[in-house]
Amino acid sequence: MSTPDTPQSGFTPFVPEDTDLPELTFRAVALGVLMAIVLGAANAYLGMRAGLTVAATPSDHRGDQIPGSLGDVDGLRILLPRSDLADDELPASLRDKGAGVDAVTAYRTTTKAMTAVGLEALDEGVDAITFTSPSTIRGLVEGLGVARARVIQEAVVASIGPVTSEAARALGVRVDVEASESSARGLVEALSTYEGWVHHASSTAP
Repeated sequence: MSTPDTPQSGFTPFVPEDTDLPELTFRAVALGVLMAIVLGAANAYLGMRAGLTVAATPSDHRGDQIPGSLGDVDGLRILLPRSDLADDELPASLRDKGAGVDAVTAYRTTTKAMTAVGLEALDEGVDAITFTSPSTIRGLVEGLGVARARVIQEAVVASIGPVTSEAARALGVRVDVEASESSARGLVEALSTYEGWVHHASSTAP
């Protein structure tokens, strides 16, 4: 009988053991943006599957636009699940409109240092870095450590909107592209119309 440490006869792994997989590539970045679009729709679907109904969606996909999309909230009680890193702007705005707000921490954001293998892969250069929230900026800056300047210097830095751009600049990260619509679709559009590309030799971009 085989054991977990002994591969079965004739077994062929999907990824060979000697394969060196880079942790960050242009394809991975592009796939990440695509997944953001897909998962946005998936969240709405899962909400409906759970018996929730999406009654209001801001025309501009930003948290500070939510109060205006809800109409008259005076006297209503609102549950606001959010990240542990969220600021008080949204609950304060809702309270200013007369709502009672229960803001609860639904999830916590943590960061992890980049591995030596990942940093070595980044030495080949990346064409673009996309930021979809202030926490993604903090995560990358902390994850890269001293390698931050080297990695970001030659890449096009794209932000999903003004809140994220402001957070980037506060951390000393320049912003080359900002989406006019704060959504994954807007970010893709901003990148596709950007004209300052400098492709690296390892790039898979067209």
